[in-house]
Amino acid sequence: MANIIQKLLYFFSAVAPVCITFSVVLIIQGKGIILPIILASVSMIGIVLFIISFRYGYKSVAPMTIRVTDVSTFDLWILGYIFSYLLPLANMVIEEWNLFILVGISLIIIVVIPFMNSAIPHPLLFFKGYHFYNIATENGISSYILISKKQIRNKKDIRVVGRIFEFLLIDK
Repeated sequence: MANIIQKLLYFFSAVAPVCITFSVVLIIQGKGIILPIILASVSMIGIVLFIISFRYGYKSVAPMTIRVTDVSTFDLWILGYIFSYLLPLANMVIEEWNLFILVGISLIIIVVIPFMNSAIPHPLLFFKGYHFYNIATENGISSYILISKKQIRNKKDIRVVGRIFEFLLIDK
């Protein structure tokens, strides 16, 4: 199972494209180059660290047998990510966008993430060909998210998984 640093990398790299979009908007608006370079650099470093962490985690996560009672697709969330990635473009229309408030909200989210039990699908994994499924198991938990490169059409297709976070599993 992943540690707190890997969990932070997972969540930060999922929102890193928003920071990159902010960088582009700030450059277009002519508000300087230093902050956009810092935002884009930190985002790219976060993405690279996530990829390294994910590869390491996938290889080292212990396989476990699971009995699934229900499975449903969970790929529709990508529309929310696309919207959030484009949200910084609103800064070009809204003149009074307060960067300090956004940083404050981001810091609160960063503090809360390590204590969350739920997991979100990761857009970079989606673009690498992974699909996300909501699964329920015999032990009564119905909010697992399963990451798989397979197209799962039947609950019997899921036999062995690895646990990444408490409620985030990957098909092995």
